[in-house]
Amino acid sequence: MANNHAGDFGKEIFLESVDKLHSRGFNIFGWDEQPSWDINKDLRVTAATAWSNQKMDYVFMLKNAGQYVKKNVFNLLYPHWGYELELYPRPKTVEEGKKWIKKFDAIIGTHSHVPQAVTAVESENNNGINKLIAYSLGDFCIEEKLKHYHYGIVLKIGIGQKDTGIWQIGMIEWHFTRCKSLSETECITTIVLKFPYLK
Repeated sequence: MANNHAGDFGKEIFLESVDKLHSRGFNIFGWDEQPSWDINKDLRVTAATAWSNQKMDYVFMLKNAGQYVKKNVFNLLYPHWGYELELYPRPKTVEEGKKWIKKFDAIIGTHSHVPQAVTAVESENNNGINKLIAYSLGDFCIEEKLKHYHYGIVLKIGIGQKDTGIWQIGMIEWHFTRCKSLSETECITTIVLKFPYLK
């Protein structure tokens, strides 16, 4: 629910959306009542947006994300940040990523609607652990007719614990995707099998 448009129609409509998704079995997070979600006992995802188009207090903001880091688990940050249709994140977004990766184990961003850089960042305490920042995975399935919205990345990461108990990323791979619109409600996504930049 952490999205710059989430507050566009007011809290009542927002809560209707939350209820509809919840009634269909979705785990709803990224808002003030549920900023994060524990996927299992070892993985927490925190979703937050860098800004909102409307003044509101019910969508979870990125500036508050650090308080939801959970000890002794793998913490993934899912920020809604950056700018639309930019193939590389702006320096300010890169700096934000460097700041947040000190607290989180991985960052997978959203909002640009196009695939952006996937990078490995060495851990600050020099313990030989690389962390991941994927600034945006682009779009996986979208009804937009404009072709520049039809590209994305499928990302797969393996996580595990070192002998010391520290959670870390193991294998990383990704493939580009292209979405072909069939109708207003259907979409086929093709995984473009190219070698990943990083394994």
